[in-house]
Amino acid sequence: MPKVNTLTLDTGDMFPHLEFDIFQGDRISIPEYLKGSWGVVLFYRGDWWPYWIAQLAAFSRAGEKLEAEGIKVVAGSVDSNEIVAKTVEKTKANFPVAYDLDPVLISEKTGAMYQPDKGDKPRPFLHSTNFLLSPDGKVNISLYSSGPLGKLVWQDIIQAVQFRKKKMASEK
Repeated sequence: MPKVNTLTLDTGDMFPHLEFDIFQGDRISIPEYLKGSWGVVLFYRGDWWPYWIAQLAAFSRAGEKLEAEGIKVVAGSVDSNEIVAKTVEKTKANFPVAYDLDPVLISEKTGAMYQPDKGDKPRPFLHSTNFLLSPDGKVNISLYSSGPLGKLVWQDIIQAVQFRKKKMASEK
């Protein structure tokens, strides 16, 4: 059974400060890295699950469309740097991909569910947890999954950002 934290981040909540080691040796801080842009944060199970590889590849292919709307993407999992290197190659990820995430820490800060050590997996892993952040670092959409399905798709992200931009413009 997944471990469930009672915390969930809802619309309007400030996304917590998290620091990630990303593939190719850089380190970034969220939400600071995304500040001033719409931001997508994708916590995924790992390289071994095909749905998440498809999600990362789809966001990569949509890179120009996302960029045109002012949207940045960051992804991460508990996978090692070596495994993330293979994931980046497979998916052609054109955004930062974090590695060696601590599932307990991510759960405590974001409410993401995680799977503790099991016999068929060598280490705990995060269940899919995705966020759309507004340019001020606040949660605009949160999507929590307790199993292998449930993830944001780039088309929904673009529609949500376009809708919110129009709404913000009409409120001025």
